[in-house]
Parts: sequence; C-alpha cells; structure tokens
Amino acid sequence: MKKICTVRFISALFLFGLFATIANAEISIEAEGDIAGSWLLEKSSTTLDGPRVSRGETWIIGNGQLEKKDVLLARSGTYDVPPMPLKIESGKMLVSVVGRPGKFESYELIEKEGNSMVLHTKSEGFLFFLRQ
Repeated sequence: MKKICTVRFISALFLFGLFATIANAEISIEAEGDIAGSWLLEKSSTTLDGPRVSRGETWIIGNGQLEKKDVLLARSGTYDVPPMPLKIESGKMLVSVVGRPGKFESYELIEKEGNSMVLHTKSEGFLFFLRQ
C-alpha cells in the first residue's frame, strides 16, 4: 500500500511539473521579423498577473537594432536611448547593454497575439507592448 501511494505521489508531481512548464513556456523568436516594428511599451510588472506600472516608452525594433524613445527619468522628464545592437539567438532577443561591451540583456517572447506582445527579462520583469 505504501509503494502505491509513493508511486501516485511521484506521478502527481511529474504531471504538475509538466503542466507548469507548458503554462510558462515562452514562444521562440525565429527571426527579427517576428517582432520587428514600432511598439508602445504600455506597462510592466514583476509577475505576469501582478499589478502593472504604466511606462509609455516606444521601442523600435529593426535592422539589427533596438531604439528606445520617451524613456521615463526617475524624477521627471524623458530621454531617448540611441540604437543598440540586437541579435536573435536560441529563440531570444539579445540586446547589447550600453557601456558594457560583450554583455547582453536577454528578452524572451512570452506571448504575441495580433497587435500585442509580452516580453520577459530578468532585470525588468514582464513588459506589455502594443503595436504602433
């Protein structure tokens, strides 16, 4: 009886892990064209379903570069970030970190439907975009 309970418990853990992996799986970015264009970074959040903070930045992706416009300053105002090199590798968008040669920020595509897209990165969390 104890063996059967142990086997059922292990099976349940395996199935739970499998479903959790499927639910959180990101979509692979095959080429830059999959995400190219002008995107409004509408909101960001530390969790997918958590509270969201308004952002209002514009991201322009194309020609191997990412350009950010209207990035909010901590105290007031906005600024533009010059185009940064990007590449698609292992299904993720890798963007060069300004002032850190050879260092890249990795963005995973979590969801893309119609004119909306969700990216995830360790430093900023979940980013919610609308196509402009």
